[in-house]
Amino acid sequence: MSGQAMTERMALKVAFALGLLHAAALSGAAAQGLPSSPPMPPPRPAMPGDTPARQQEPAEPEPPPRRIEQPAAIAPAPAPNGTSQIPPDTSRVILRTCAIEWERLKASGASGAMTWREFGPQCVRRHAKP
Repeated sequence: MSGQAMTERMALKVAFALGLLHAAALSGAAAQGLPSSPPMPPPRPAMPGDTPARQQEPAEPEPPPRRIEQPAAIAPAPAPNGTSQIPPDTSRVILRTCAIEWERLKASGASGAMTWREFGPQCVRRHAKP
């Protein structure tokens, strides 16, 4: 017998033995009452828009939504040194314009000892519509 023929014959014997082992395992599982296929996954939860036939009854009723109390409005803290604050409803355009003016004033050195807290409210009042 040639080497190739022996290899083929050995492969057939191994395949046959594996087949027998597989069959024995299946019959043993069936004898023990074990399923021959893996278990099915649990059913999916109902999705919004599903038909009532597909939806499942919830296990327990959902609690009513909690009402969230809105906190009381917090009054703005007074500005230091008696200066007035910039009103909160001031538009971004006005604030941006005042910021550019402040940067130019500082760059030119004409601001002196003035701070933004002093300059800002004055600028907003200048640009605010009457």
